Amino acid sequence: MKCTTLKNVVPLALLAIGIVARPAAVEATTLVVDFEDLAVPAAGHFEGTDDVPYDWTHTDNPWASKGVTFHNWWSVEHYEYQGTWYDYTAWHSFSYSNKTWAGVPPAGTDGEYVAYPNSGSAGSANYGVCFRSSEDITDMGGGAYDATSYLTFDLPDNHQIQSMYVANNTFAWDSMKYGDTFAKKFGGDNGNDEDWFRLRITGLDAAGDPIAARPVDVYLADYRFANPTDDYIVEDWRFVDLIALGEAAKLQFSLKSTDVGQYGMNTPGFFLIDNLSLKQVPEPSTFFLLALGVLAMLACWWRNRSSRIIAGS
Repeated sequence: MKCTTLKNVVPLALLAIGIVARPAAVEATTLVVDFEDLAVPAAGHFEGTDDVPYDWTHTDNPWASKGVTFHNWWSVEHYEYQGTWYDYTAWHSFSYSNKTWAGVPPAGTDGEYVAYPNSGSAGSANYGVCFRSSEDITDMGGGAYDATSYLTFDLPDNHQIQSMYVANNTFAWDSMKYGDTFAKKFGGDNGNDEDWFRLRITGLDAAGDPIAARPVDVYLADYRFANPTDDYIVEDWRFVDLIALGEAAKLQFSLKSTDVGQYGMNTPGFFLIDNLSLKQVPEPSTFFLLALGVLAMLACWWRNRSSRIIAGS
């Protein structure tokens, strides 16, 4: 390698330092996954398809927004009643919607794709719908599994999660507010039951194992306050700070409620997501190679300087 003089190495070193510093601007670049890039079907929400209907097994229907891929497990099944067969669909994991409501919030399954805040975050049109089956079964045939494991998605390479917004749909809100055929009214008849509905967000590494950072908990309803007037069911979009999970390659979501029965959680296992904020980070190798270049130039200058000193002594 041909060495240079201090006169030349200083501007070169400054140039290299400038190049190294330049990724700081890239580091500040934020990707917001707001689902507005998705064309919502005429039904007002996305539905999957089942490759093999009536086999008691879900088909994965992946979809993506802003580089983040989500999974939608969809199944078409049927049952017989008094000699007649009836079709029905079942799904879990992620969908998206732009449905709103007027008058009374729709209850039951009529409200599974409907945001209680009546829009996406900050008044946008689209939002993500997340559903986790309360039955601990791999498929409708019955093998045991952790149902929350399906509520996982990978983050794009060189991006770190910063924050997101979450909300309730009208199905879960109505069930917790008034109770239904399967679930209790939160707080009970006297309003003193200490009920809660919790979303837990866990950071996973590329292998799917939990990272060291503690999970982030968000209460979508909480009736544990000493003063009952402080009890709440989330009715707006709530900001969730996820900077602590910045090293995660994947995010996993799980739900837990105080209202459980023989088949698991009675509270409808839904929540909504919107405006996932991701920070773009530079490749570590870029800094490493540029740093080596700077060191090499300085080493050459030092060698030249040392040679001149020895020659002149």
